Amino acid sequence: MTSYITNSYRNVEGTIANIANCTRQHYTKRNVIISALACAALGTTYVVNSLTIRSRIINGAIFISCAIAVIGLWRSFHPRNSRFNMNLDTFQQAMGFLDSKDLAASEKVSKDWKMNINTEDQSLWKEQLKAITYGQEAWDDLGYLVSNGEEPPLLKKIKVPPLPEIIDGMPLLEYMKAPDPYFKDGRLRMVSQRFFYVPAGIYASGPLDEPNNLEKLVQHRTEGKPDISTGFACFNPVVLAAHGGTRVAEGYWALMTVDVIDGSREESPAVQEALIRAQPGYEMTELTPASICIFMERIRTGKCIFGQNPWIFTLLKEQVEYNGRMYPVVVGGSGPAGPGVSSYHFDYVEDGASGLRKFFRS
Repeated sequence: MTSYITNSYRNVEGTIANIANCTRQHYTKRNVIISALACAALGTTYVVNSLTIRSRIINGAIFISCAIAVIGLWRSFHPRNSRFNMNLDTFQQAMGFLDSKDLAASEKVSKDWKMNINTEDQSLWKEQLKAITYGQEAWDDLGYLVSNGEEPPLLKKIKVPPLPEIIDGMPLLEYMKAPDPYFKDGRLRMVSQRFFYVPAGIYASGPLDEPNNLEKLVQHRTEGKPDISTGFACFNPVVLAAHGGTRVAEGYWALMTVDVIDGSREESPAVQEALIRAQPGYEMTELTPASICIFMERIRTGKCIFGQNPWIFTLLKEQVEYNGRMYPVVVGGSGPAGPGVSSYHFDYVEDGASGLRKFFRS
């Protein structure tokens, strides 16, 4: 761990040094000349005043010279007016430390920055997509094994298919770089959503300690690590009996919002579902995929989505019966002990809705 931190520090330190060196090389000649002119003009002003020369023409000319020098100096340092003159590898190394939100903001600094962030190979954005995708590596890390279908059965690692290449007629990367219409603040889908694979046979929770039990997998993976969640903090017994052991019939890639969408909190389930379905291909999320997303994000990044500050629960497609009425199931309130699963019949004001989109292998 110490070695990892030291190497990371050295990488950052080296990148900053390279940027500083490139910046000095870029600005030195021009700024020395402009600074010299500004100093000469200011010095002349001082000399003129010390000689008590009061000519309005001379003082006016000196004032204009000073103004031109100062404006020129400001423009030379202003990022919107500076030409990009940094080694591309150094620039991309520095940008690689940013998350999707900051990388999108960096595109707005200047045309040169935008061009060098969006290179032909889109390497920076591909790394951002990789960071929010939980596929083969994540499931191997979790230790998920499946039967090979033979007798006697032999457990083996799952084989996660590739991500979809086109969504709604757009290349995957362009789709994820576009603003998410579920949120009014303009955040990109790369920021507001997560890609994760949902394997066939997996289910949320149950009493049996078997390879398909998501909660047991998480508990084994996080055993002895109190800084990350170790399962569900609470699981309503009625919900557990009705839906905890429901297995996923067919594996698929899922794309899900990691926050409840704008305008969905404190609304009825019918209104929330209508808001979700307003975007093509999306539906109300479900217990198992929502649980996978929450656990994966916690294990891989340490973050609690649908957390406690503020308290947030997302409505699910599953329902349970209470006193002759059907109520939707909710999951959320994630904290150090994990998320909680309950039902809407408690009428939480924290309830909102998150969108889920499924991509089955064609």
